[in-house]
Amino acid sequence: MKAVILAGGFGTRLWPLTKYIPKALLPVGGKPIIDFHIEQILVTGKIDDIVVSTNANFEAHFRYWQQKLPMPARNMTRLVVEPSRNEKEKPGAIKALLHILTAHYITSGDLVTLAGDNLFGFQLADFISFFYSKGRHPSVAFCDLRDINKVKQRYGVATLDNNGKLVSFEEKPSEPKCALASTACYVYPPDITEYIREYIENKNNPDALGYFISWLHRKTDVYGFVFEGPWFDIGSFDSYEQANQYYTAQTLI
Repeated sequence: MKAVILAGGFGTRLWPLTKYIPKALLPVGGKPIIDFHIEQILVTGKIDDIVVSTNANFEAHFRYWQQKLPMPARNMTRLVVEPSRNEKEKPGAIKALLHILTAHYITSGDLVTLAGDNLFGFQLADFISFFYSKGRHPSVAFCDLRDINKVKQRYGVATLDNNGKLVSFEEKPSEPKCALASTACYVYPPDITEYIREYIENKNNPDALGYFISWLHRKTDVYGFVFEGPWFDIGSFDSYEQANQYYTAQTLI
């Protein structure tokens, strides 16, 4: 099994904090956000290859971070650098993922995909077990925020049947049907590459992963792994402060 951590954004909503430091390397509870992902990945015992995708502006930051990783994480982790140096040059998360899968030969084996700026409280190993229990169909982690006002026009929202299969999915709806917020955490089977290629070739939105899930669940069965938090989508100063407070408190327990 492989893992891809998408960290190619420029974090402009957190400027000036992220003007010279990539968002995935911001400290939370005393360590970089991305380290939480690395630790979770190692605990699964199932992942043998970790790819971190970044941009040309922050390549040196991630090279330095990689050199400081303890073993065996250092040997398991490799960087893929997009040539983009600003928002206008960004290929978009879905195009970036397709490039990683095809140009770097990650076309066999199951795939965990994580956004470098999300922190989640569930165990990644449990999510992978869920994926296998659903016949290795594409799976998405959803946080139950229990209040539709918290998801309204902010997150992708899904409704699920009694078996956890997606019945509907809307990206940032103005009138959400429920409070199941799509997190940027996915497990895919090997044939996801062909689905992504078809999605891109049909001129669909290349950036927001939620639009891809909305398209994908009409093509094949997609399942939702539901958890109740904590979950932090670090896209604002408030969410960054909340994550810092939460994880700092955890280190004191």
